[in-house]
Amino acid sequence: MRIASQGTLKNYVTFAVNFLKEHPTRSLTLHTLPFVPPSKDSVDSASSSESRTTPSNRQASASSIPQLISVVELVKRTFLSLLSPLLDGSDASSGEKVDRWVEQARERGLWQYNETGILEDIEHEFVFQPQDKKAGEETDEAEQALEKLKHILGGKTGPKMIHTPYMKITLSTVPIPSLASRKEVTCQSIILPPRVKKSKNKGRQARRQKLKQALCRKTDESNTISAQTNITTPLSALAAVSEDSSAEGYAAGTKRTSSQTDGEKGVVGGKKRRKVLA
Repeated sequence: MRIASQGTLKNYVTFAVNFLKEHPTRSLTLHTLPFVPPSKDSVDSASSSESRTTPSNRQASASSIPQLISVVELVKRTFLSLLSPLLDGSDASSGEKVDRWVEQARERGLWQYNETGILEDIEHEFVFQPQDKKAGEETDEAEQALEKLKHILGGKTGPKMIHTPYMKITLSTVPIPSLASRKEVTCQSIILPPRVKKSKNKGRQARRQKLKQALCRKTDESNTISAQTNITTPLSALAAVSEDSSAEGYAAGTKRTSSQTDGEKGVVGGKKRRKVLA
């Protein structure tokens, strides 16, 4: 699928997600290569390459790379979100059993293969084919290198090098070893995160937990206030208590002293009486 700057993200994402769901064993390649109109069999490869080398096509190939990355990220997010409810073995909306491809896809999620290159290198593969060779025959590497050198040095203004970047991203639900083995391709797997079951009474439990914490906080505050009240007793009350206790002690001591004096007086009076009688 070719990504153009004038296209809409919604259409690209919808098509890509539906393709991955309907064709789980096939890969989807999104690229920014220029559009090549369908040509007849009589048109040679050189004429088809000329349609690629227009300045507008080159500029579109480079300017569409950010949109390609945005489309791929949205496709991955949408596709993985569709697989997340299927971890329990059935579709939450329809209740149907999960297909076998879902079982395979959810093990890793998606495989992504990124490839970047120069547009002129692809065009030279068509331009530098010797004309005396028939279609389908392989050409010698030395002849191709010579043709490239002639093309670079054959201009009136000297060597002129133009490099236009392009990007291709392949998404697949299964690994593709042929792409992973290429040097110019980087691959990564998007692992589907494990599903966390959400309780239906999560809001109710949260409210209960907050209420329990509030009650514990109020109890702690009341205990702290009572403890501070007991510790910080007014000094006047303590002084009054001490004065009362000292007064009671003084009165008890006075009574004790007076009783002792009365006893002593009785003893002395008894002795005097005995002396008089004697």
